[in-house]
Amino acid sequence: MADEDSKLRPSQKAWREANKDRLKAYAAAYYAANKERLDRANVERYRANPDAYKERARKWEKKNIERKRELRAEYRAKYRDRIKEFSRVDWQKHNAKRRAAKATHRAKFPELAAHYVRLRQTRKKQATPVWADLAAIKAIYKQAAELSKQTGVKHHVDHEIPLKHPLVCGLHVPANLRVIRGAENQSKGNKFGD
Repeated sequence: MADEDSKLRPSQKAWREANKDRLKAYAAAYYAANKERLDRANVERYRANPDAYKERARKWEKKNIERKRELRAEYRAKYRDRIKEFSRVDWQKHNAKRRAAKATHRAKFPELAAHYVRLRQTRKKQATPVWADLAAIKAIYKQAAELSKQTGVKHHVDHEIPLKHPLVCGLHVPANLRVIRGAENQSKGNKFGD
């Protein structure tokens, strides 16, 4: 549309400006009447040159960062259940491949894996106040292990308020710990208040 406007005479531009609503209604009616044909043509144009479309989308996203964020948030709010279901199915479908890739990465870079384990341990230690009841904490971890053994389903000890979060930092104390299924804990990540 911007390219077309640059080719127009000032009187044509003025007419378009004055008749924006009329033109919009005409375009909507035309699209509704020719939807299938226009959609097919768009798909064919995209398939003929996908790189040009992707490049145009990247340029628009760079220019409109805030608008892109708003659109993404609206989409996620509108299709929350659909996205959740897609993610669940996708994880089931590719879980083995992802686990294998993680294992390969850990084997290739053991020092990096050890680094992340140490970071987690340090964060947990720093989040444990001197007044924390260490016996109660151990009992919660023991409960998780026993539940895993009894049910055959892996259970984790979860921090209800995450130890690492941009808004809050929880403590490693019994009041902040709970035993939940491992899959639930992993899907939760470090979310807080959702």
